[in-house]
Amino acid sequence: MSAPWTRWIVVAVLAVLWGCAVIQPPQVSRQHDVQFVVPSFYRELVGAGGVAVLPFIGGVGPEGIRNDAAFELAQAYRRAFPRSTVMTREDLLRNLRPQGLDQTLVQLITKYENTQKLDPSLMLRLGQSVSVRYLAYGRLVRFSEKDDAGQRQKEVVVYSELWDLPCKTVVWSGTGSERVQESLQQAGTPMGDLFVGALSEAVAAVGPATGKKVEQVAVAC
Repeated sequence: MSAPWTRWIVVAVLAVLWGCAVIQPPQVSRQHDVQFVVPSFYRELVGAGGVAVLPFIGGVGPEGIRNDAAFELAQAYRRAFPRSTVMTREDLLRNLRPQGLDQTLVQLITKYENTQKLDPSLMLRLGQSVSVRYLAYGRLVRFSEKDDAGQRQKEVVVYSELWDLPCKTVVWSGTGSERVQESLQQAGTPMGDLFVGALSEAVAAVGPATGKKVEQVAVAC
């Protein structure tokens, strides 16, 4: 009589364990890394000077994906600096188009992609027409999804910089990433959520912060 009951108990335990495996939440890993910062740059200055997000021209992915990444970068800056002026890629191009400077902007980014040097004359022209101090340059380094051994693994990595228009130089650079591992039997985490996480991480690394009021932070080129 004990054998059937033993079998049922084993089946029940296995069913519970299987159910737990299915409903186990995805494993999420986020990370940011500062690669470069000039000594005179501080986080508070972004809040005071404002930022405009540049088109994502370089990096991996089709244009639509890069445009989505640029949009989410602007949203990340808006969340991080709610009182600051933040211009999206569309806002910036719309503002420059009547003066024919939208092509100047594309030329500046393309030239930088090829040489890793900012053209001071192009920066000067843009600085005379853009109402913010900083330009946020971004490049999508990686976005991938693969299935392996019953698990789905997704990853988004973004590289970003801040360009100081008056100083005509790069003042900060860093990366943000998000990785998700989940069971194939779960509803997949939307890739857009990973873009939000990775870009929020990148903006979280912008700094350092002094803890002082903006007017107490010295600005120097």
